[in-house]
Amino acid sequence: MAEQQISLLPFYQGWDTYQELLIKAIEPLSLDQLSLRAAPQLRSIGDL
Repeated sequence: MAEQQISLLPFYQGWDTYQELLIKAIEPLSLDQLSLRAAPQLRSIGDL
């Protein structure tokens, strides 16, 4: 049986746009805002 090649290209399409939007969203936040957690067991935005 021949192995089929699977491309990851569709998975990564738009990733650069997503990253740019994420940077624009968090760039104006202060250090205090970046350190906030939604819950104690969750990471802060700054940790991500």
